[in-house]
Amino acid sequence: MIGREFDPAVVEAVTGAREDVVYGALEEAASARLLAGLPNAPGRLRFSHILIRDAIYESIPAPRRVLLHRAIGAALEMLYSENPEAHLAEVARHFLAGGTPVRGKAIEYAQRAGDRAASQLAHEEAVRHYKSALDVLDATGSGDADTACDLKRGAEICVWQQREYVADVRSAPAMRAESWECWNGRSLERKPSDARSVLVMNS
Repeated sequence: MIGREFDPAVVEAVTGAREDVVYGALEEAASARLLAGLPNAPGRLRFSHILIRDAIYESIPAPRRVLLHRAIGAALEMLYSENPEAHLAEVARHFLAGGTPVRGKAIEYAQRAGDRAASQLAHEEAVRHYKSALDVLDATGSGDADTACDLKRGAEICVWQQREYVADVRSAPAMRAESWECWNGRSLERKPSDARSVLVMNS
């Protein structure tokens, strides 16, 4: 559930089990060669093969997965509260799968993950995050027009910066028209302060 790589502290937080119990179970899994340590990330573990992780995941009933994703998202949010930037995508993934009660957090973290990816010039990854947030907005019918416009605008900028069509995203001309329609519908008094918006307006 947590992912192929994980911090044992998250297992503790989600299960509520004592530290010695959690580490005892993890040691057994490591002895059976189901888990291994990460040389470049002390304290973190990973499944020795992705198929092991997938088999365990598929064995969990779907309703239970939703609850676990929600709990893991909350645990990660707390664990990385002082330095969340490197973990935004990880937190977003769990909240996105956590159902209606955490849809606001799903949108927030997906958007922040998109912004971070865009700042690192990982445009295709950024578009995926923005689209995930938009999908949640569309599914819930929240009517948050400003957030929807920001997400569409962010995705459009990434598409234009990489100068190619990105899978699962509308073609750049259509996206540009839609995002401008969003911005034109906003109050004239509202001035976009986002540097990404300035970039496109000056392009």
